[in-house]
Amino acid sequence: MPVDAPPRIQAAQSISQKEGDGRSKGCKTAAIMVTSTPVAQPLAERGNTQVESAPVETVPEVTVRKRTFGLGASLNLNEGNDNDDTAVSKQSLGRRETEPETISVERLKQMSGSWLQDHSRSDGIEEMCEVLELGWVFRKALQKSDMLELDIDDVRIAQIAKIFRLVDLVENFPLSGEEQTFRRRDLRRGALHAQTSLTQTGYSTRLWWNDPCKGGMTETFHFTPDGKEMEIDVYIWRETGRECRLRTVWKRV
Repeated sequence: MPVDAPPRIQAAQSISQKEGDGRSKGCKTAAIMVTSTPVAQPLAERGNTQVESAPVETVPEVTVRKRTFGLGASLNLNEGNDNDDTAVSKQSLGRRETEPETISVERLKQMSGSWLQDHSRSDGIEEMCEVLELGWVFRKALQKSDMLELDIDDVRIAQIAKIFRLVDLVENFPLSGEEQTFRRRDLRRGALHAQTSLTQTGYSTRLWWNDPCKGGMTETFHFTPDGKEMEIDVYIWRETGRECRLRTVWKRV
């Protein structure tokens, strides 16, 4: 027997010589299979010179989520965890549960009626007039425009602003959010574009226009739970970078 033969093959050949030539071929074959199969610890280190006739099974590999792991790794990965689809579904459900509900149309319809501005609790219009470059006539008209009527049904919101309490400025906004086009409120040339959407406590209208004085504004209407007061938050911006905010308070007449 060669001196430099591996210890495991030496042990296998020693056993095969004791059991006879008739079984030596099978033992040598088993020895070759053992040495070609990866084991966790060499036989010489365990102090056992016997060779098992069956080869040691290798750990199969399985594919999990397009990544390859050993069987044990895949079990640890999945143990106590949801799969990707379930996790995504739970996240989506959580978002839906936290998303605020908009006001119902029936509740919104109850806000129909006449409203009078409370100037003592409302912001002044001076900064807004500066940003919009409004002249003296319009400033006076805005100061006297303290009446607003709302006529709301299942499909649209009608806003009727009273100019000097004599002239009606009527604008209709579909609840579907469809874009509408009106004459500009400052009476300059060009169109006023508008879209309306419902909020938790009322509705919000986005308006925009092109030159002259290109810009836009957002009017957000909030109704108190008892329906007796209304607040309108206004944000105005110009393409030049100028902007302003103001809030007006209204009481039901």
